[in-house]
Amino acid sequence: MSPRVLILWFSYSLAAASFASDYSDEHHFIEVWLDPPKAAVGEHIRLNLMIGVDSYFSAATDLALPDIEHALVLHDQPAINGAKDIGGKYFTTQLHQIDIYPGREGIMVVPAFQVTFTQAVEVNGELSSQSVRLDTEQLLGLIQVPPVMQGEAGFMVSPHVQVSDEWEGTRDDEYQVGDVLTRVVVLTASDMAAMNMPQFTPRVPRGVSVTLAEPSLSSSSGREDTAATMEQHMSYAIEAPGRYRLGGEVLSWWDPVKAARQDHRFAEVPVNAGGLPWRMMTIAAILAATMAVLALALRRYLRRRDATDLAIRQRLCSKDARERLAALYAYADYHQPRGGEPVRLRELLSSSDVLIDKVLAAQFSAASVGGEPSRAQSKALYRKIRKKYAT
Repeated sequence: MSPRVLILWFSYSLAAASFASDYSDEHHFIEVWLDPPKAAVGEHIRLNLMIGVDSYFSAATDLALPDIEHALVLHDQPAINGAKDIGGKYFTTQLHQIDIYPGREGIMVVPAFQVTFTQAVEVNGELSSQSVRLDTEQLLGLIQVPPVMQGEAGFMVSPHVQVSDEWEGTRDDEYQVGDVLTRVVVLTASDMAAMNMPQFTPRVPRGVSVTLAEPSLSSSSGREDTAATMEQHMSYAIEAPGRYRLGGEVLSWWDPVKAARQDHRFAEVPVNAGGLPWRMMTIAAILAATMAVLALALRRYLRRRDATDLAIRQRLCSKDARERLAALYAYADYHQPRGGEPVRLRELLSSSDVLIDKVLAAQFSAASVGGEPSRAQSKALYRKIRKKYAT
């Protein structure tokens, strides 16, 4: 769990005593709670308010619903009438459900609000109406961004999402510059408000332009189900020859029932508008270059592992200068092409005339230890010879 979530959890725990509140006396009661009290950003939360009277309601109930910071509040459902038995006493009830969609991570505060209702009472044997006004206490909710949705902006939160993707103007033969394809994407998500539906952003390759119409939003709600629909119309125009793949976007949302991220990948539509397949050619060129580099590296590796080559290079470290000189000739002879002329250091290493003069003069020196070439000079000449035969 991240430090930010731990801080939120600690803050929520300190204030969780006001998670639900109620008021009651012998003639009426009121209860209020959040369902669920812990949710994801954008998840559908219901603020439930139950009012009960020991007689019946004689007028409409008024709720002075508060504004909730960084949250969308919707109240368009009629109350659900019912009954409740509390300790053997019968109460007539109203259940009011207010939809809340939190828009930011943190502690969501539902401020206290006023409830006014009218109940029938009996006074001196006659029925009359009594107005009752009560205040709820504030409620708290813990709102988080699921770790797997970090970095996703404006993602949907829904237990069920339907995706429709329809194309018009597609064909198997070649397209021409100026041709237009139309596309309609429809997203339907349960337990979501239309205002919370995300903007659909199509993937557009270079050489193609897209025009987006204003998205059409709609919603449906009932006592059990709430759903939102977003319909997006797009027009793709071919602006340059090429081979394209349209579509292929990934739509992600959070499923609060499964507590898991869900992904939908849109199908790709191939478009052949002539021209060279530059993308495939580029990929092929990269692969060919990679294979060439690997082959060269393998060749050099195998050469380093050659037993004869290793033995010759070990002689370059000999204490005897003549041994080192012989190793240089042996190395050049071993790696020169078959049928070539005998190796001559002066021709092979034309840029090292001064050093080679000293080396050749050392062949006739009486000294057998030390002299030219030195170990450092031998290795320098070896590297030049190796570079000559590297190809």
